[in-house]
Parts: sequence; structure tokens; C-alpha cells
Amino acid sequence: EYYLPSNCGKAELAWTSREGVRLSLATTYLGRRKDEYLTSLSDGDAEELLGAAWWLEGGLQWTSSHRRIEAGVHVYNILGHTVDVYNFYPRFGRTAVATVTTRF
Repeated sequence: EYYLPSNCGKAELAWTSREGVRLSLATTYLGRRKDEYLTSLSDGDAEELLGAAWWLEGGLQWTSSHRRIEAGVHVYNILGHTVDVYNFYPRFGRTAVATVTTRF
């Protein structure tokens, strides 16, 4: 199938404290994939592949002692690698997301 990698994987390292703090660091690997657009541009005999890629993600999350409030900061694609999803369409670059959640 086009755009599906032959190999992929994800590894994550997480640390949690008793005070409700959680730190995480993860890496994702995406293997080479077929690209129907690039193949159509070639002579037709050769199969064009999108290159393998990997990126790094990290996060810091805090949960209150009564578990009613959670706050977090997560950074995706920390190193800013360019990853083509398909047809020269890049995946998002470095992105930071801050969240606050409350339960009542």
C-alpha cells in the first residue's frame, strides 16, 4: 500500500514523581514508503520511495493532589526534522502545546 511504511516503531521513557509530576521523552521512527506521485513522475519502471524519518517528542505534566487539575506542556518534533507525509507535503515542524484540564 502507498504511504504505509515497511517498518515503524516508537519508544518512550517516562518518569513520574509522587507529587504528580510526569516527564516523558519519546522517539518515533517511520521507515521508507512508496509514493504514487513520485513513481508516476519517474519512467514507470522505477519505484520511488519517501525516505525514512524519525522525530523526538517530550512533555511535562502536573496533576494536583486531589486530581482535579492537570496542566501540561508538550513539544512535538523537538529537533525540527522535515518529514514528508506524501507528495512533498511535509508533516508539521516543531510544535509546542500547553494544556490545562479541570474536573468537577
